[in-house]
Order: sequence, then structure tokens, then C-alpha cells
Amino acid sequence: MQDRKRDAFFTNEKVAEECLIDAKKIIPNFTDFNFLEPSAGSGNFTTALNKLGIKKNKILAYDIFPKSEEIIKADFLQTKIDSQIKTFSSQKKLITVGNPPFGKRSKLAISFFNKASKFSDIICFIVPNQFLKWSVQSKLSSDFNLIFQKKLKEDSFLLGEKIYKIKCQFQIWSRALFSQKNLRILSPPKISHKDFEMFQYNNTPQARKYFDKKTYKWDFAVARQGYYDYTKKIYEEKELNPKIQWIFFKAKSKEILAKLEQIDFQKLAENNTMILGFGKHDVVSFYMELYGE
Repeated sequence: MQDRKRDAFFTNEKVAEECLIDAKKIIPNFTDFNFLEPSAGSGNFTTALNKLGIKKNKILAYDIFPKSEEIIKADFLQTKIDSQIKTFSSQKKLITVGNPPFGKRSKLAISFFNKASKFSDIICFIVPNQFLKWSVQSKLSSDFNLIFQKKLKEDSFLLGEKIYKIKCQFQIWSRALFSQKNLRILSPPKISHKDFEMFQYNNTPQARKYFDKKTYKWDFAVARQGYYDYTKKIYEEKELNPKIQWIFFKAKSKEILAKLEQIDFQKLAENNTMILGFGKHDVVSFYMELYGE
């Protein structure tokens, strides 16, 4: 990737190598493929491929601002290079690797994935945590199965010479399943549960009505987005700050209320890639994971 103004940080060379070692273990005949790196940045993935025995003539790498002579200066999302990639991918099956730019709400990463899917048999990308969600996976090419994913350490990236922390996954997507099961989320997540109700305030006049505890009979509220204390629960209407987004909880029983109060909302909020936060589907999923149906 590029620098901060262009949503750009680079993958630590050691991390790139570890990701590709994982890929080599999972993908049969890994070294027989050709490799495409669409946002090569400093070339750490290309270097890692070389260390795994992949010759330079089997790697095609692009970047808008290449930092190596082996990287072609080009915008991967433009159509000018499509014929070159098509010719390259016709020689052997193709694996696309790298750390694409993320963009707001992962839009750039989605675009890079879908462009790569036109030429690739397998895509091995470092992606933001949003790629764990159906809302993103539903926008990706339907021809691909998610066969592997691994949480990366937050200090896996560099911005200039400094460590840049961000929550990411290394995912492997493949047209073929091999021996793995498909980890792809194929249906929308549940946003409600029979044990409790939720009301969401997103700092809009229309949703301000949920502050009325007498009408909506909520038990407590928790901040749902931003840099706040997610361990803090609000039980009184007068304590609510209208500038903060909230989720209100209304339990069906005292026993269920006790369960809701045990949820680690801080952990939920920290799953987001950049800004802390969570939604109704995160709560339902976490609740079901803890307590079952």
C-alpha cells in the first residue's frame, strides 16, 4: 500500500512471509502457480514469494507509486492493464496476493478483490476486520469460497518507519474448496433475538425517541460507536448524552438481563477495524455464542 494520504501502510516483511507460508501449506502445488500482486507497495510480498522459491518471471506486480524496479507503475483498478494480466493468467493458474488499500468502509479492498477475481483462481489478501462480516462478503465475487482466515497482530504494519496498528485478517479465497469447508457467510446475520429487544440511537432526531425510558422500558444502554468506555452501562435517561450513539437493551426477564449485563461490550467494540463500535448483529451473534439459541 501507499502512505497515509492514500490510505497506505505497508505489511511488515516478516508478516508477509508468514502469510505466504500459511498459503503454501494450504494450497496444493503452490509453487506451480503464477502470482499477481496488485498493490505491491514496498514489494514485501514479492520478496516473500522469492524466498519461497517463486522466480521473478512468475510474478506480476503493480503499484501507483512503485518502490522497486520490479514493480510496474500502474493503477490496478484501471482497465489499461487488463490485457497484460489476462495474458499472464492464461500461462498458468493465478494466485493474487497482497495487502490492498482498504478505503472507507472497505470499498477499495472490495474493488481490488472483485477485479482480482476476474483473473484469479485463488486470492490471498490481508484485509480489514470488516471482511469477517456478511455486509462485506455479500459484495465479493460469488465464485469464491473462503477457505482460510487468520487474525493478524495489530502491529503487523508500517507507516514509514513506524509501526502502524490496525485490526486485520489474512484470508485465502479460492474457486475450488480443496479439503477445507467454506467459511464464507452466505446469509445475513440475525439482528434480533427472542430473549431481548434492542433500540438503536444513531444521533438522529428520529431515533431520539428511544431516550424515553417510560415508553420503551429499556433496562440499560451502552455506547455503540466511537472512542468511549464500553464497560459503562447507563440505567437512567438523564445520564444519556445525545451526541453519543447508543444501543438500548430491554430484557424479557431478570435472568436474561443478568446475561446481557455480562456481555463484554468493550471486546465487541474492539473488533471493528478503525473506529471502535458494534451493531445489533454483533450483539446477537455474541449472545448466541455465549448462551446458545
